[in-house]
Amino acid sequence: MNLEEEILITSDPYNELLKVSTKHKIDLKKLDFQILGFNTSYSIDEKEQNKLNDKELSYFDNDENYLQANLKITQEYKIKISEKNAIQAELSQRIKLISDKTTNKLIAVIELGGLEFYKSIAINILQDIYKKMIKEEFFIGIRIFDFKQKLIDLLNELKEQKLHRKKAYILVCKGVNSISAESEKLVLAYRENFKQEKVQKVSIIGVNEGDLVLKHITPGLTREGKNLKLEPIKAFVPPEKKIEFSCSANFELTKTNENTYKSCIGEYKAKKKGFVSEINHNFEIENELNLSSVNFKDTGAICAGLDKNVSINIRNASELEEAVGSGVYIECENLTINGNVAGNTTLKAKVLKIYGHTHSTSKMSAEQAYISTHRGYLEAKEADIDSIENGSVKADIAKIKKSLGANITAKKVSILTPVNNNTIIFSQIAYVDQCQSSTNNKFHAQVIDFKDDLQAKLKQIQERQKALPALIENLKHNINSSKNGVETLLKTIAKLKSQNQAMPPNFAPIIKEFQNFTQELNKLQLEENELNLEEQKIIKTLGEAQDELLEAQVINKGGVWGDMNEIKFKFLFPRSELLHATSANEAAKRFFVKRDFDNEGKIKLESANEYNEKDIEWSQPSKA
Repeated sequence: MNLEEEILITSDPYNELLKVSTKHKIDLKKLDFQILGFNTSYSIDEKEQNKLNDKELSYFDNDENYLQANLKITQEYKIKISEKNAIQAELSQRIKLISDKTTNKLIAVIELGGLEFYKSIAINILQDIYKKMIKEEFFIGIRIFDFKQKLIDLLNELKEQKLHRKKAYILVCKGVNSISAESEKLVLAYRENFKQEKVQKVSIIGVNEGDLVLKHITPGLTREGKNLKLEPIKAFVPPEKKIEFSCSANFELTKTNENTYKSCIGEYKAKKKGFVSEINHNFEIENELNLSSVNFKDTGAICAGLDKNVSINIRNASELEEAVGSGVYIECENLTINGNVAGNTTLKAKVLKIYGHTHSTSKMSAEQAYISTHRGYLEAKEADIDSIENGSVKADIAKIKKSLGANITAKKVSILTPVNNNTIIFSQIAYVDQCQSSTNNKFHAQVIDFKDDLQAKLKQIQERQKALPALIENLKHNINSSKNGVETLLKTIAKLKSQNQAMPPNFAPIIKEFQNFTQELNKLQLEENELNLEEQKIIKTLGEAQDELLEAQVINKGGVWGDMNEIKFKFLFPRSELLHATSANEAAKRFFVKRDFDNEGKIKLESANEYNEKDIEWSQPSKA
């Protein structure tokens, strides 16, 4: 078949192919065309025709230009009709065009498996995509944005053999999406912004002054879109509705996005600290909450915050029901409970008062705490407790009237009546009013490390210090045993380079291993130095804390001890313990330690039958 190539200008290249096929009686499948150029014209309301060249088509990249009402676009193509090229035909099989349901996006899908790069591949792919677009009645060159650059980037990857995927998806062109209006809704922003681990159901949330509490979203303006075939894309207009709500004077309203697309937003911010409440769609910020009881099912968690000026009072007169039920979490600035606290509860407050008993699995923390009967776990700066029954306390100051089986850790501890089996760990003073009938109580003076757990950290450091010398010595041995060989290899490499000869492939791993040994040695030696410095820093800190043990004392106001009460002073540097077990009716009002300068300044444990009243002035129970 010998077809003389035809060059012509047309608005319908595929119709011209049909004409040539009929005229020359050639199978249409054997014909193809090449786009040599094209012209674009547009008009508004069928008025004056405006012609654009290839470079001027960015005019339509502007959404407002493309969205003009009654916009019409026409294109004419300068083409050359010829016999179908086998290479181009094979490439065409790899390319497909897909569009979304609104015909607003057109994507080219290119099969990459087995595709090889050649000089004109970019032009050929672009030609094929454009021809397929013309066949599907899409405009070419309009709203293509960075399509050509994306295609070039893909083919550069192909050229450099960096493509490892089987298909490539490239956005060819896109129209203008419609902008729909949002439906009216009221967003509880203070809940969305609140994050609390391990708390699933939250009923009360605290806010700071200036916090965003509510967002009232109302429908904004809408805009109709236009797809790639100049067909309109309808915008969603939500049905009218009105959310009824109101906010008190404790909120400040600011509006954003007024008279804009999509939505208008009214933001309600807190004008004071407190917690957010809602009654009959009226929102308020309050500072005090009175409840008869709380439980996980109805209340869940109360997360009012320790610094939000929120006070919660729970009063329950029932002896059959807990004031705070199982599984409840409460956090607020001031918490007062008249009633009992069930198990698996967590209570946090600056000031905590519980006029009732706490369960053994309850956990509490506060700056100041009062509890009638304590059986759970409490952390506080100052704890004031009427009775502890197998409960635990960690505090700076603990004041207790009666204790049985308690575990108490504090700088200062006061117990009017320690019954039996208490463990008291203190660093400054342990004071009891009477201990004559009490047995098996432990009074241990030692360094208290609440926050950083320095003793555990020191132990880890010293264990690592023991392991490092062997590791360092092993690396030094490896370095010394291979040093001469590596130096010889480096000289050989230098000689080969001077003769423009390649380095043998087995040289590199040997040198790399030697370099790794050296780097690892430097790393371990640096670690060893840092650990030594950290060790000395911790020892200094603990040593300073240990100095106060020389002033620590156990005071028994009654002066008479029961049997088998243990008095112990534990020192870290050097590690030593001074122990005394009391016997029944032993008389001693004070146990303390001092240095024996007649015996090389060694510390010894002593007792006396007097004490200074000023040392126990702090021990008076606070008024709950």
